[in-house]
Amino acid sequence: MKEITSLEKYISAIMSMKQEQDALGLGDYQWFFRGQSNAVWPVIPNVFRGNKLNSEYTMIQNAIRQNPFEFRTLTEFETLTKLQHYGLGTRLLDVTLNPLVALYFATAPKVEYQLGKDKRFKQEEKDGAIFYKHAPWHSVNELCVKIAMTLPFIQIDDTMTVESLLSNLSHNKVIDDSEYGLLSENDYSLFIKYIQKSYFIVSTHSNDRLIRQSGAFILPTALRIQNNSVSVGDRQVQKSYMPLNGEFDENYFVIPSKHKAQIREDLDFFNINEATMFPELEHQMVYLQQKKLSSHTGVPEFEAFNNTADIPSAPEYNDIEPDVRKVIYSVIPNISEDFLDQLEADITTQIGFVDWKSKQSIRSSIRRSLLRAFQPRYSASQSKNYSDKITERLLNPTGDMAREQLIIKI
Repeated sequence: MKEITSLEKYISAIMSMKQEQDALGLGDYQWFFRGQSNAVWPVIPNVFRGNKLNSEYTMIQNAIRQNPFEFRTLTEFETLTKLQHYGLGTRLLDVTLNPLVALYFATAPKVEYQLGKDKRFKQEEKDGAIFYKHAPWHSVNELCVKIAMTLPFIQIDDTMTVESLLSNLSHNKVIDDSEYGLLSENDYSLFIKYIQKSYFIVSTHSNDRLIRQSGAFILPTALRIQNNSVSVGDRQVQKSYMPLNGEFDENYFVIPSKHKAQIREDLDFFNINEATMFPELEHQMVYLQQKKLSSHTGVPEFEAFNNTADIPSAPEYNDIEPDVRKVIYSVIPNISEDFLDQLEADITTQIGFVDWKSKQSIRSSIRRSLLRAFQPRYSASQSKNYSDKITERLLNPTGDMAREQLIIKI
């Protein structure tokens, strides 16, 4: 673990590593980086979290059926990247070829609530982390990658065996006859290697965000094979999950939370910011609103001209701190505990910022994250209805939905 306290220190460390690897002459290798705003998070694709892996095939097929014209000309890999871009969790893990992009994501402010001994939640700022690897890269045309990227589109149930999976790939023209023969040799040894490996993939950039972020991916397979006395071809194949920390170097960079803001300010000087990382108009506007315009002088606060005593205007939203769990229950009383825990954790993280109710970006982010969480479970109209209601009640909770009532002195 290497602590990074400034942009200069980070660039120096990166260049030192590059020079060491250049001396080894590994011409077919590529640098890959992943920045995370919380250093203690596991490195894991979205679909490996919770029980989503059991629904991976169904979620993908439902998305394709609902929007057939969006996907009809795309390859499996392009379909996965498009689904991920629009918020559906997949087994792709985002990485970047640009170390400064990784630093940008690692320095994102991250505040979580920790339950103290006094039974009250307290804010805790989290350190960021950057994981890296100098590794061989793969293209989407390689046999091993073609097999790996097809797995999410295959319904793997209790009847799936090593042989039936290989036959499925052959039947669907993923592999040809000669490749089938190669993969079935020596008790399927090469095939098993392919379906138990993760791949760093450098692909053609299919959208503007991937281009701006120098995007690449890790594509894991993580198929378990039953270990019993039957022949290898008859052994059951099962989906499984695995953290991908082991795919990166055992060393990594840690960015202390107290240095994040200054490093982000320095990155902005090199044009690494929200506006350049994200092409969507919403991100452009957020960046412009947050950017410090030091060349502009301040202006006085508006005061209406009248002879009456000043009466403070009511705030747009009340100042009660919401009890997230009760708010969700009030909208969806039959929600499962696991799903409730997931939503509560996600929302609590987002409302950890001071004056969060007044920030349009945070309110929009809460709506989007709720909508993404609801869509696999409810209809589109019901998902929107739940998202809108929960967001509104978070902004204006009633007294019985609050952790505490703030006293406003007028």
